[in-house]
Amino acid sequence: MIHVNRIADSFLILLATTFAQASAQICENEWSQAFPTPGMGGALAWFDDGTGPALYVGGGFYHTPDYANVQFIARWNGLNWRPVSPGDYGNVYAPVNSLVVFDDGSGPALYTSISGASLEKWNGHAWSLVDAIGATATAARMVVFDDGNGQAIFVGSLHFHLTSGDVDAYGGAKWDGTNWHSMNLPQNSAIYSFFARNDAVEHALYANIRYGTSSVINVAKWSATGWVQVGQSPEVYNWSQVFVNPTIVTFDDGTGPGLYILGNMIWNSADGTKVSTFARWDGQRWNPMPNPLTPNSVFLGAAAFDDGTGSRIFAGIGFDIWVWDGLNWTKVISLDHLVTGIVSFNAPDPTLFVNGGTKILPNSHDRPYPATVNGLAILKPNDIWRGLGNGADGAVRALGVYDLGGGPSLYAGGDFMSVGGVGAGGIARWDGQRWWPIGAAQPWNIGHVHALTAFDDGSGPALYASGIFDNGYRVARFSNNTWSLIESGDIYSLAVFDDGKGAALYAGGTFQQFCISGGTCEHVARWNGQEWLRLGPGFDRKVNTLVVFDDGAGSKLYAGGDFSESGGIPMSRVSKWDGKAWQAVGEFLFNYPVLALGVFNDGTGSALYAGSGSLIHWDGVSWQAVPNGPGGAILSIVGDESSNSPSLYVAGSLGLPGLGDGTVAQWDGNTWEFVERDFPAYAMALFDDQGGRGLYVGTQSSTNNYQSMSGIGRWGCTTLLGDVNYDFRVDLSDFAIFQECFNNQQAWGEPNRCNWSDLDASGYHDIADFAAFQNAFTGE
Repeated sequence: MIHVNRIADSFLILLATTFAQASAQICENEWSQAFPTPGMGGALAWFDDGTGPALYVGGGFYHTPDYANVQFIARWNGLNWRPVSPGDYGNVYAPVNSLVVFDDGSGPALYTSISGASLEKWNGHAWSLVDAIGATATAARMVVFDDGNGQAIFVGSLHFHLTSGDVDAYGGAKWDGTNWHSMNLPQNSAIYSFFARNDAVEHALYANIRYGTSSVINVAKWSATGWVQVGQSPEVYNWSQVFVNPTIVTFDDGTGPGLYILGNMIWNSADGTKVSTFARWDGQRWNPMPNPLTPNSVFLGAAAFDDGTGSRIFAGIGFDIWVWDGLNWTKVISLDHLVTGIVSFNAPDPTLFVNGGTKILPNSHDRPYPATVNGLAILKPNDIWRGLGNGADGAVRALGVYDLGGGPSLYAGGDFMSVGGVGAGGIARWDGQRWWPIGAAQPWNIGHVHALTAFDDGSGPALYASGIFDNGYRVARFSNNTWSLIESGDIYSLAVFDDGKGAALYAGGTFQQFCISGGTCEHVARWNGQEWLRLGPGFDRKVNTLVVFDDGAGSKLYAGGDFSESGGIPMSRVSKWDGKAWQAVGEFLFNYPVLALGVFNDGTGSALYAGSGSLIHWDGVSWQAVPNGPGGAILSIVGDESSNSPSLYVAGSLGLPGLGDGTVAQWDGNTWEFVERDFPAYAMALFDDQGGRGLYVGTQSSTNNYQSMSGIGRWGCTTLLGDVNYDFRVDLSDFAIFQECFNNQQAWGEPNRCNWSDLDASGYHDIADFAAFQNAFTGE
């Protein structure tokens, strides 16, 4: 049960007065790349800057995919990556190697070790330099530990040499918030990793240390005055892999908490036995433990974590993640990139993180954790792996919004095998919050989807997808949680149209052979639920696009493509089907194939728009060129008439007079502008994802101008924190709803607009939520 703190009515009145005197925040259109590949680093920490706990990640990146110009450190707000200090990098001018939260007496702050230079502090408002830690310090590691003299930050590194005041320290040093203290290590020493143990057995700090120029790495425990070696020193069996920091964890195998170490070293036990790279300390010596693969398996990070089935050790080995239950190793995930770190946190709730540009493949019988995750993955108890802001691993070429029961969702099709941490054979569903696979099992190995639509043939709504399935051209049909395949030809467009005999599914493409009755189908066909039927003589060449349009004389099915005639009757690349025959549309001679058709009302009436080397429109009487419109390969046309300012969007490889080249352009009926110039754009769809209506664009993984797109992006008014009525602004109407929800103590997670009354996502309704709302209201 969520605890709720009540606030006096007098405070509510005072706060309402404050809001009434402030200016409302209004959002602006921008790219909300909700699904990019983070490509983040391995430094992780939870920190509350006053607006609630959030995940901070540091590394060697110069940007994150959903926010340009983020340098070396970023903050995850639950939906997107954001800079720690917008517009100001502070003193973070080099890769971040480690992050910890420490209170030096002035309040908790986030501390970073900057590669090759310094210790920096972020208090939630500004950066400040704590001290230099040596010009040659690299790969610094940090941990916060109280050795009886108060909490302090222990800093260790390879090639560490600190000179500060009268302190001359090698290998590492301790910062108590005011002064540095030496760890009494000899010259040329190095600390590879720390582990702070705090369980029923002991409160102690461990480290992996190389003393001086020694060729061994020692496991040592801090005694408040120096390091004491734990057991016999190990040998580094492969110095080329010393970048792999040995990891120490505690784990209870049923006999009590034990100390385990995993690394790239071999220990000589007291009896001379060679101990493997996985060992357990019994209080006297290191005992060899079985390795998953070979005695010399190299562990790339490990952490103890309870995933809902009991505590186990999760360890990265090469391209795989294995778990140790105290008796056996089991491989749970196969990757296509190296794991570079595994970290577990207990705040704000138990979470396991895997980082290092990993991509987790779809689950199978031997992989119980399904997902595809790029950059940074999370696992919570009784949950599945999820990506933080990751996208599709291939191009998205088809988008559509359909309601198959349960409300509208955005469906995506393309060349991807996974999207948003979900395994998918080229098709997935976005509900506004996360991606979902479609159905429990798909009947194909690889899907390359060209077109999508929804159609009810009388047996209930079904999703249809055309493309390449099982190495052949087919249509995949999803209904009643089951997939089935329909033999077809190469289909590039699907549409639903009622020609007076009932709604039917229509297909256009390059096919000429797949009709079952009535002879061959020439580039266009009709599906009656059982078989493909001819539509008159069809066309002499490819049909690229189908759309339904009413020119004032009733709805017709319009086809655009590369054709020039139908049954001997000249057709200049656009034709319409009236239920009996194909008819020419106007006398405009298209110089290039028509790749896209769309319908848009700019306020003067609905018109059909066609892309054929340039953008032209048909008003039911004649074809007209769109003034100053784009030229080039137009692949998608979408009209948005939902607001007071209707917009027409065009995507492809475009050129605008006086504006140069781009890929997504917007027209308000008078003026053209590019909303994207770099990322490829194949398909578009408008979808209300509960954060406002946005334009979703199918693209492919690419990076330009310090931004990345991974399969799909969203253009529109970004959801504003506190905008509980979704009118794209935070104003007094939102405050009225917020106050009502707060007074009624509506809990987070309930299916209503009060979901957002816990603005800092802390699980509590308290004064911090009001502070967060006030900041959102004023735009601070």
